[in-house]
Amino acid sequence: MKPKKIFLNLLNYCIASFILLNANTVYIHSNPKVYQICQMIFPIICLFFIFISFCFNDFKIDYMFFFGIGVSLYILMWVLYQIAFLGGNRTSLLIPINFCLIFLLIWTQIKKNNLIQLTNAYVNLVVIVAAISIVFWLLTNIFHKLIPSNYVLLYWGYERFILNYHNLYFETQQWGDIFRNTAIFTEAPMAALNFLVALAFNMIFLNKTKLAKFKSFILIIAGLMTISTTMYIGILALLIYRFFEKTARANKYISLIKFIFIIILFVISAVIVNSLINSKLQTGSGIDRSSDYINGINAWINHPIMGNGLNAGINEGTTIINGEVIGHYGFSSSFSQLLGDSGLFLVVPIFLSILETIRKSIFIKEWKILILSILFMYLVFVSIFTTTYLFMYLLIFIVMWNFSDISELNRKAHLE
Repeated sequence: MKPKKIFLNLLNYCIASFILLNANTVYIHSNPKVYQICQMIFPIICLFFIFISFCFNDFKIDYMFFFGIGVSLYILMWVLYQIAFLGGNRTSLLIPINFCLIFLLIWTQIKKNNLIQLTNAYVNLVVIVAAISIVFWLLTNIFHKLIPSNYVLLYWGYERFILNYHNLYFETQQWGDIFRNTAIFTEAPMAALNFLVALAFNMIFLNKTKLAKFKSFILIIAGLMTISTTMYIGILALLIYRFFEKTARANKYISLIKFIFIIILFVISAVIVNSLINSKLQTGSGIDRSSDYINGINAWINHPIMGNGLNAGINEGTTIINGEVIGHYGFSSSFSQLLGDSGLFLVVPIFLSILETIRKSIFIKEWKILILSILFMYLVFVSIFTTTYLFMYLLIFIVMWNFSDISELNRKAHLE
């Protein structure tokens, strides 16, 4: 491998590590300095990567480039509004900056014909985290062979001490007599979020080798240990997708039999999912999520166009914003946070872009981006990761397909 390629590969892994670190890990939510360092270094590394890409490649500025810059400026308008009129923190200026940088990362990688390299780096890092978590989960919950190395004060939801195993594995949530597999994340849904995103990328775009199948196996096992409805429904959807994809390659008679089987499987899956959702809504977390939706909608009604400002509903109980009482929201659903914080100003363009990508992918039968878009929409409603780099990366990755020639992107990303 050439030195230049090795260097760029290392940069990809470096950027991917910050995307992972920022995805609600214990490290940034237990040590404010780690969060601050992440916020400072990530833009610098991205700028360096983009600068190197422009130096070694002759890029032609196209309409996609101007579209990304325009969207970044649009987000900046909202940020400036909530700073000026809603008492927002000036650090929120990093949101449009990071969005623009992540867009340029994806844009330059499309131009260099290696769109999937950063995604592959993220998947590999998550697989390593998942594999470590499996070992620690078995040794602590099943065989009881390990004791915590110390305790860590976690600032997530409420301040509390959690069990720490050599800074490689943390126990943050208990389920009955055992701990859920939270790996290095603040809670099981956050672990499930990252395991599911990595699994989706691996099964949809990186599934051509035996190693990819092994990675999927590791991610599924780790995901099952999270005891998360989010993960179970996601795994089910991806397995149905893979089965459907293989069916399309078979002869017409086998395809017909498999198609009938898929319909039956889908009906059974729908019943199982419905049962899981109903039981989930009766649990504490299910009730919390219902409250999150209600409070988010009520907050949006108070300020429907521009929202209530970044993290307006983050405080427990109620908050007074511009004379209005705002209930606690945005603690379990990204949709609630987006709706309550930014109003229609950001929610409408985000969801219209995703829905247009779904429509276009159905029209041209691009099933890969269709399943990824549906999974993203699902995660927006059941997970909280709105201000993370991962959210921005997924959103831009999906929308870029809609505003590009999808068959050409397929070729450039080596996804066909």
